[in-house]
Amino acid sequence: MIFISHAHRDREWARNLADHLSDKGLQIWLDEYELQPGERWEEQIKNALIQSDTIVVILNEGKPAPNVLFEMGVALSQGKRILPVVLSEHADTSVLEEFSDIQAIQTKEVGLVAQELVNTNASGH
Repeated sequence: MIFISHAHRDREWARNLADHLSDKGLQIWLDEYELQPGERWEEQIKNALIQSDTIVVILNEGKPAPNVLFEMGVALSQGKRILPVVLSEHADTSVLEEFSDIQAIQTKEVGLVAQELVNTNASGH
């Protein structure tokens, strides 16, 4: 399963990516598709992160949102594959500097990100 972590302002881009990946047959976890009003969303997010194989972290202008940093931290502690997607040249990517094995994709093209995820899932990475 692929967990998509994003700031609220990037929800449309995240939704577009989720739809592309679903169309390619991949199982996706996106908060707005999975969370229902009144549910204990903290537990659901933690469980989804634990069950996911890959965490897509969407980074846009400025510092990452607190929820994105939290979700990335949980993913790192679980040894999950993290794929940062940098949508803006003005994104603060300093959180990635300590992790030499994390390679970011720098593009706004949803199709390119979706294809990268399809390719890496097919190869078992």
